[in-house]
Amino acid sequence: MNGTTLDAYRQLQKQIQSDIDACKSEHKRQMQSARNNVAKASIQALNLLADGDSWFDYPLPSQGHLPTDVIVSLTDLLHLDPKPLKLAHYGDATTALLGTSKRERLIATLKDPAHAPFDAILFSGGGNDLVGDAFRFWLHDAASVNKDFKLATNDAALQDIIDIVRRAYRDLIAVRDEYADGAYLFFHQYDYATPTNASICDGLIGPWLQPSFIDRGWAPPVDAQFLVNGRGVVSEILIEFANMLNELSTPTNKIVVVKTQGILNPDTDWANELHPTHDGFGKIAAAFQQALQAVFGERAAVHR
Repeated sequence: MNGTTLDAYRQLQKQIQSDIDACKSEHKRQMQSARNNVAKASIQALNLLADGDSWFDYPLPSQGHLPTDVIVSLTDLLHLDPKPLKLAHYGDATTALLGTSKRERLIATLKDPAHAPFDAILFSGGGNDLVGDAFRFWLHDAASVNKDFKLATNDAALQDIIDIVRRAYRDLIAVRDEYADGAYLFFHQYDYATPTNASICDGLIGPWLQPSFIDRGWAPPVDAQFLVNGRGVVSEILIEFANMLNELSTPTNKIVVVKTQGILNPDTDWANELHPTHDGFGKIAAAFQQALQAVFGERAAVHR
């Protein structure tokens, strides 16, 4: 890492910490206001913590809209006050999110009486691990399987990363059990992305999927069949991820898996290969709202 790259990395880390500090300061203020007004409230406000990746922290505008993500959309949908405390930050993989420093930050937040207790922890993780920059590792070289898309997924390699992600989720569950045992955990599955080669800001970030296919020899033809086949491979991988999440959830352990696969229209609800449009994030947020309402009833009802 050269000096310029190192300086840029340090600046990014400072910006991330500054963004999170601002979120925590605002959450403290809103929590104090809510506690002062608790006697006047007919319904106790939900106190939510949101951690994870860019589906919970997407900083860019979409189709002329203001920046949005699942948490912004959910906050607007339910008029949440206090707003969810967002520890999420774009670009984080699950293995980084639950590494030592960020795990300690989460624990400190769960223990802080100015923020806690939380009713639920919403977590978005696994997408960057599976269909981010490392996506090529879960693919066979096309020539080795006679360019048969049904055999494109390297199952052994995929299970390796699924096992790592599973371990990270189990560690998160253990943190919840020790420091916030009254809080529910809400996970989500990610919807089926298409390798369209669409990126953010004209290639500044991404694309992630189509370049990996091309690198492995799955060169897209001029017709649309590659998109169909490629989407099928991505779907197969994300279904394995969803199955892993479902295994973690039982009727008694306060873990809810939000069913978000098959919600987005592949032609209109994606801003790029990995992120929904403004309206697409709204659809995912609505799925979270329904899951929250199933647990918390009127406290998570849509307020208009």
